[in-house]
Amino acid sequence: MKRFEKLDDKVDVQIAKKLPLWSFQAPDFSLLDGRVKPNLSGYCDESQIMAAYAELKSRLGTDQIIWCYTRKEDFRETSRQMVEWALQVPIQNILAFYDSVVWARIIGKTPCTLPEDQRRQLRNDALHHFPNDPQRRRDFEDARTAEIWNEPAPAEGWWSKLFIDRPDRDGIDALISHPIDNSWLLGKTLRGFKSLSFDNQ
Repeated sequence: MKRFEKLDDKVDVQIAKKLPLWSFQAPDFSLLDGRVKPNLSGYCDESQIMAAYAELKSRLGTDQIIWCYTRKEDFRETSRQMVEWALQVPIQNILAFYDSVVWARIIGKTPCTLPEDQRRQLRNDALHHFPNDPQRRRDFEDARTAEIWNEPAPAEGWWSKLFIDRPDRDGIDALISHPIDNSWLLGKTLRGFKSLSFDNQ
């Protein structure tokens, strides 16, 4: 399994020490105390996802895991109330970086939204091929997107592609341990029906 160990010399030294992360949780769940209870997950009735959680626990050595975005804008707003936890996490406290598209494949939640850099490349390719035909551009993007999601699993399985050394492209997110250290918390905001900032506590 690929675990994050170090960043190369091209990465800014401040990023090499700490990384900004965002986690979105139900209002009644705290990152600061208590326990993660996988059996209470909203996916507890989906056997493929629960099996993936069990395998993830085996590979990381814990099921006390917090899923974090490395790009805040990747969170998809809904009407459901969620608390946005803004964090600044020391690199050595990140359990692993993972490819969100590969995870979607593992749990069977495909197709889903591709990372922004992939979508941008598809748009640019479509514009190059069909600069004056919007419909053919859309058809091109749809066909290429379908090709991506229909890609067969590697011989070693998708798990062999899940963990990434460092977040060097869109769609690479992070896993950290629960509970977090209070010093990592920058602030909280209620998302969904209304916006509300909380004190750092």
